[in-house]
Amino acid sequence: MPTTYHIPLKSLQPIHMKIIKLYLKCWKKKDIAEEVGVSCSTVSHTLRDPIAKEIIKTIMKEKLQKSMLAILLANSVA
Repeated sequence: MPTTYHIPLKSLQPIHMKIIKLYLKCWKKKDIAEEVGVSCSTVSHTLRDPIAKEIIKTIMKEKLQKSMLAILLANSVA
């Protein structure tokens, strides 16, 4: 029976960062697993990790801020 309990990763390795990068490029979990050479459960486990979640949240926040700034600059020039 699957459990909802999550054991955090001890540290994020380069493979975990690659999983996060592909996830941020909107790849599907099964495609990430195939590309990196791990199981889908490893991808899910990595993306559920608290540190990974914080990295994803920070990157998405920065990209949103850059997009909003570009929009505001474009509107002020026009």
